[in-house]
Amino acid sequence: MNEPTEVYTNCRICGARCGLTVTVADNRVVRIGPDKQNPSSWRDFCVKGRTAHQLVEHPRRITSPMRRVGDRYVATGYDEAWAEIGASLSRIIGHDSPDSVGCYYGNPAGYDPGSLGALTQFMRALGSRSVYNWGSVDTNAKAVVCGEMFGITMMPMIPDVDNCDCFLFIGTNPAESKLVWISSVPDGWRRVLARVDDGADLIVVDPYRTQTAAAATQHVAVAPGQDWALLLGVIKVVIERDLHDAEACAAETGFDAIKALVTRADLADLARRAAVEVAAIETIAVRFAGARSAIALTRTGVSQTSRGTLALWLTEVLTVITGNWDIRGGRHFQRGAIKPKLPPYDPTPPLSRVAGRPAIEGCFSIAELPAEIRTPGPGQLRALFIQNGNPVVAGPQGDQLDAALAELELLVAVDMVQRESHRHAHWLIPGTHWLERDEFAPFASMTTEVPFVQFTPRAVDPPATVRPETDFFQGLGAAMGLPGYSAGQAFSLLDASRAAFERAGHASWQELLDHPHGMVVGEREYGNARAMLRTPDRRINLAPPRFVDELRRQLDTEPTAAPSGLTLQLGNRRRLSSMNSFLNELPGPLKIVESNRAELNHHDAARLGIADGDRVRVRSAVGEIELTAAVTDAPRPGVVVVGHGWGSRVFDPFGTGDPDVVGANRNLLTAADEEDPLSLMSAFNETWVTVEPLDVTPTAR
Repeated sequence: MNEPTEVYTNCRICGARCGLTVTVADNRVVRIGPDKQNPSSWRDFCVKGRTAHQLVEHPRRITSPMRRVGDRYVATGYDEAWAEIGASLSRIIGHDSPDSVGCYYGNPAGYDPGSLGALTQFMRALGSRSVYNWGSVDTNAKAVVCGEMFGITMMPMIPDVDNCDCFLFIGTNPAESKLVWISSVPDGWRRVLARVDDGADLIVVDPYRTQTAAAATQHVAVAPGQDWALLLGVIKVVIERDLHDAEACAAETGFDAIKALVTRADLADLARRAAVEVAAIETIAVRFAGARSAIALTRTGVSQTSRGTLALWLTEVLTVITGNWDIRGGRHFQRGAIKPKLPPYDPTPPLSRVAGRPAIEGCFSIAELPAEIRTPGPGQLRALFIQNGNPVVAGPQGDQLDAALAELELLVAVDMVQRESHRHAHWLIPGTHWLERDEFAPFASMTTEVPFVQFTPRAVDPPATVRPETDFFQGLGAAMGLPGYSAGQAFSLLDASRAAFERAGHASWQELLDHPHGMVVGEREYGNARAMLRTPDRRINLAPPRFVDELRRQLDTEPTAAPSGLTLQLGNRRRLSSMNSFLNELPGPLKIVESNRAELNHHDAARLGIADGDRVRVRSAVGEIELTAAVTDAPRPGVVVVGHGWGSRVFDPFGTGDPDVVGANRNLLTAADEEDPLSLMSAFNETWVTVEPLDVTPTAR
């Protein structure tokens, strides 16, 4: 074995982008550890980054284009793949329109700007609007709130944790997931705890007693999907007790509409809906508004409910009216290493063909895919690319999508292994790992508290028969004769990013290369957010009409009663070792089945006759899964917690072995029409279910 060398890079599994030291010998990863010379993020290093190379070395990795022949796949070359896929696409478009060709990209694609850019450029060249992504599972609510309030689809506001006196965390668990979602605070959880030790408040609102909640000065176990009611109650107390910042309120539009809403709402009724005491709401309001500075964060646990957009909106309203928007100790906007180009919000986006629902950030909801594939008419989806995604597992009622995918004339999966969503694929195109790519992502520097940049060289070379995804789409576009494509002339995002960085004037490219651990090229900034607003009057819109109308509707409607026989609501939780199916499928030690158990409160378990360790059936109105029960006092009564991202299979494309599978897919329990009407996000975290011992015959649905 040759002498090991060290490569300094950063992890691209989540937005924390932890600094890594990758030890390599003979083009194989020997060890992955933290890069302690990285000036930004290495302290968040976790097991996910430590085991990243397991996907590079996956025994079932796809290492060449593969065409389906019967029940197996046959390895081919790229030229053959380009010719055959291109001919199929041209035929499908010729019989219908470009919209009959669609694509879906998953969460890992968001950390591969080159391949994602290549895919979206290819779809634009085709002229297709049929684009789907993970947003309806994860981020759409955030995009809609930013769009309606700020006029741009994403406004990364960084929590200034070192100067905060009151934290209000709603549906987020940074003790295990890190302080990252759109924005990132390196080593943020430790720094939050340091502030709490110095006397800051930590208020956690969550139906589950997470590790974060266990450290809280106040934990409020709200009813699933009712965070909006608690937040409206907090805003009501702040306004009616004159605890708001009058100057901050007057600077924006819509405060009178907010006052009208809180006048209409009854505090006792809001507390009843949220299943908390009125005193708890009052205490939160007084402590938050009375703090010198305060941070309110609402995350995925809330946005994956049918009222999640309302909750995210009211969190922003609370931040603004208490004077904590873009200030020291609140949440601030960081311009980053280069001038940000944030996409404007489109108030009249294209509508989907079948359901007539709007695209959000240019993408339609996963839940719409089955109908778009199966409903005849102009624009019917007949071909689909799935790039670094697993929508059958990520979306609701994946069994319906799985059946629809089998009806496509062409399904092309671009990924490193053949996952659950790829089992009907006609072509498997190999993907690359971030350990195998040279990358530079200067735009990511505006999502963290100081502008940090790093050129991340590849640690290992991909297999000789694997070409970058950018090459695949470039070759396919050239084979089809699409505008802007010609053989051997691929666009380089790395070159474009390098040029943008050098134009910004912080440092030369050589200086960046001379700092392999990365560079901080600016200071923490405050007061820049208003310049980014794209509302017509450059003011924050506190009361978007759509949000106001939906909140009024909620106030006039009683909470949905539990369906007959379904007395529990489904919940989720973060674990440090687990994240989405693309990690849960790894062949190594991340197969922690404890992450995929049905966790019940001991009161519910006693009522249902279930003991810790029993095999149980979790059943909803549309599906059922089998799991092992874990009986604890962490979930509030009435909630059963099942982890996301399990139950996917990894297939052997050569057909010589059975598929690998670990756990069960909780998203089979949520109906496709169970969603937030404002963001079209699936309401995974409030689905009504029951839990039965496996020896009980299920009630007919």
